[in-house]
Amino acid sequence: MMNSLRTIKISALVLALAGVGVMVGIYTEQYYQSSIPAEPMNGVFWPDPKQIGPFEMIDQNRDGFGLDELKGHWSFMFFGYTSCPDLCPTTMAVLNEVSRQMDRAETSVDIKVIFITVDPERDTIERLASYIGHFNEEFIGLGGSREQLDSLASQIGITYLYEPASEDGSYLVSHTGSIFLLDPKARLISIFSAPFNPMEIRSRFVEIHNYISIQDRP
Repeated sequence: MMNSLRTIKISALVLALAGVGVMVGIYTEQYYQSSIPAEPMNGVFWPDPKQIGPFEMIDQNRDGFGLDELKGHWSFMFFGYTSCPDLCPTTMAVLNEVSRQMDRAETSVDIKVIFITVDPERDTIERLASYIGHFNEEFIGLGGSREQLDSLASQIGITYLYEPASEDGSYLVSHTGSIFLLDPKARLISIFSAPFNPMEIRSRFVEIHNYISIQDRP
């Protein structure tokens, strides 16, 4: 009964988020040319963003994924697991809506959404591929060994803890539930904390993108 109620709640959340997408107006490229705040933005790690160092993971296509794959584009990064009953599917639905809004705006900003499993023992590459495809075929799913997971999670500051298993062997994983924003230089620029709203995330990203772009000009 508990699982059924959770499923109903998750479905309702996803439908509600889809409704938000219908109501959201189309942003234009001019929005990206809007005014830049003169003072450092709250929640932005500037002038000392954290540079991500080398790491090694495997994506849902069984290709290696490391530091080089983070460069050249902006990245929304979220750590979760495919058996997560609530936060993870809700957050992925939010990121899908953010991605849709960006696509509708037809901007030139290259953005990737990256999902990293904190449960690599259960989340096989096949399972990751299926999970990612449920939300957006363009999203990137990363898995591998625990050592590979920690090579990235430790740099971002992710914590995760496996809860005691039930009689049927299933278990939950407590984990950091924030969305992390990395810039095209693979630097950790900002963190978005729950509860998430697609319009607010997109609006804040636009401000951050403009601000960092101005600061990085030679």
